[in-house]
Amino acid sequence: MSATSICDYAGYDYKKEFWETQNRVYEDQIERQTLIKLVRASKATPQDIKTYLDAGCGFGRLFHTYEPLAQSFILFDYAQHLLDQAKSTLQSRKPISFVQGDLNQLPFENASVDMIMSVRTLHHLETPRNFLSEAYRILTPGGHFIFEIPNQRHWLNILRFALGRLKQNPFTQDRLQLNTAYFNFHPKFILKELNTLGFEVKQTVNTSFFRSTLLKKCIPTTWLCNADAAFQAILSWVYLTPSVYVLAQKPK
Repeated sequence: MSATSICDYAGYDYKKEFWETQNRVYEDQIERQTLIKLVRASKATPQDIKTYLDAGCGFGRLFHTYEPLAQSFILFDYAQHLLDQAKSTLQSRKPISFVQGDLNQLPFENASVDMIMSVRTLHHLETPRNFLSEAYRILTPGGHFIFEIPNQRHWLNILRFALGRLKQNPFTQDRLQLNTAYFNFHPKFILKELNTLGFEVKQTVNTSFFRSTLLKKCIPTTWLCNADAAFQAILSWVYLTPSVYVLAQKPK
């Protein structure tokens, strides 16, 4: 990563301070449901997925969601202390490797991974094409890539722009830099990058329609997740949510 986009969460308890004390249950459940949905949409079976890479695994939050879906796993992250946390807490009868490194220079051989998942990582990358290109390189022919786009043109940014609180028009395809290590992107820009690299985009899913502190306080999480699933089915073309998930495939 470039000097402006490195984020190693040094001195920050990502698990406790972000996930456990800030009412993120809704976001956590939506991400798990979306991941399973897209793996199913890929039609890849555990026998097909010999090696599954979680690129930007953090402390391994999603591991037990995708554990039944593949034969072996690589948990990869830039932050060594998060990898250490994952290694000390995760247990499985299946093989797991823990690897530290840079998303822009993945330390894996060509065509060596059958499925890649990357959630909450692109917002740390100033130039996503480097990572997208590396993902294409290491995927086996026919392999799948599931990842999340931090969407700059979600409804709240549109409102901020209309009120003059956001200077950059969120509908442009220039990246939106929120601080030195946090970027948002227009989904169409990322999809164009995928097509340029040779990926076939199979599906996109808008998620977190109800990412609101007030709604999360007033409405049960199960209700919000069910409503989100319904909205995903009919409104995934609008790109108005803060997260847009992509299922892409490297041609066989």
